Amino acid sequence: MQANGDVPHGFYRTILDHLRDVVFQTDAEGRWEFLNPAWTDITGFEVAPTLGRSFLDFIHPDDRDCLLAEFQSLAGGEKAVCHYETRYLTSEGGHRWMALHARRIAGNHGEMAGVLGTLTDITARKELEATLNREKERAQTTLRSIGDGVIVTEANGRIQLLNPQAERLLGWSAGAARGRLLAEVFRVTDEAGQPVLTEPSECPSDRVTGQGSGVNAWLDRAEGEQMAVEWSAAPVAALGEEEPGCVVVFRNVTAQRTLQQQLAYQATHDVLTGLLNRAALQEAIAHEAARAERNGHSFSLILLDLDRFKMANDKYGHNAGDRVLEAMAERIPRQMREADWFGRWGGEEFLCLLPGAGSEQAVRIAERLRTDIMDHPVPLEENAIPVTASFGVATFPEDAQSTEDLIRIADTRLYEAKRAGRNRVEAGW
Repeated sequence: MQANGDVPHGFYRTILDHLRDVVFQTDAEGRWEFLNPAWTDITGFEVAPTLGRSFLDFIHPDDRDCLLAEFQSLAGGEKAVCHYETRYLTSEGGHRWMALHARRIAGNHGEMAGVLGTLTDITARKELEATLNREKERAQTTLRSIGDGVIVTEANGRIQLLNPQAERLLGWSAGAARGRLLAEVFRVTDEAGQPVLTEPSECPSDRVTGQGSGVNAWLDRAEGEQMAVEWSAAPVAALGEEEPGCVVVFRNVTAQRTLQQQLAYQATHDVLTGLLNRAALQEAIAHEAARAERNGHSFSLILLDLDRFKMANDKYGHNAGDRVLEAMAERIPRQMREADWFGRWGGEEFLCLLPGAGSEQAVRIAERLRTDIMDHPVPLEENAIPVTASFGVATFPEDAQSTEDLIRIADTRLYEAKRAGRNRVEAGW
């Protein structure tokens, strides 16, 4: 229930505008709803005329069927995330290879509302992978200019080459790293904190496919700090050698991962208070209803609305209203149990989800909240703003068998409390 930091909205806009990766969102039909400027930088297509068109219009014809199948897997719920490498068309008639990382956006009832994700231009990496198997001398030139870090090892797992970007990312010089085992220099853990390189002398690739990769990985740099990275690996043999060495390609994705976390947070949290928003609360209620029905338990909802909120705004100013909402976000959770859920339902309404609570316990909690709100006016500069709230309580399954009816009953009882004089708890007794 901790609020987000006071970071201006323009800060995130600035990050989006300057990222090298494309950040996108589509609707449930796959039509672009948002693209950052990197889309134009990479493909040459302007953002404005692209919005509203299907993402398939910009996929290489040979790749469309496969990518459509991935999209349908997200839409059907078989996958929650998608990682795929494919070719996107450019305005000049060519194409660029992109690494697609996409996440399904769930609607209020579990259906897919759209897709949120990023596109990373991996054209240079794709070209490099082919080049390394053909021409080592030509690859050296590419390695010096590529934006990704590249490590090449010999068959015994000892490092043969670092490109300049790998030196910068790892914090190792090529001379100091040469001859060391890959695991000594490329110290990477997965999202569970487990080392990726379990066999120091082996290439971190699958024995069947010959490929290896990691999306949610962390690199321990020589200086001690950690960096979020994405990496891929494949065996590569020099001419005249039977045993293959390994090429590892990796890149710093710290800014991208931070932004993805911020976007995911903002999708489920209220901007002003930092509390869970309506969509997140609806999902929590649906999960609790399924659990309660499966285990034969009850749970309750408390819907509360601040009384005469508009009058406080009119008397003390709009900032006063925001301060009151923030004060409620700070105060109310202190009176609730550890297992309870609390969030902003909308406007000046808040909702409490009480797992395992029957109607009598829910009413006691609501009365405690009502008294606490009434007894603690909200300080604002030299003023103290008096606040009261009205409460509607509904319990599953005694009041309703569905979440929609339970929310409707709580809402009805809330406004019965309003009509009865406000600053009351109404539970239908």
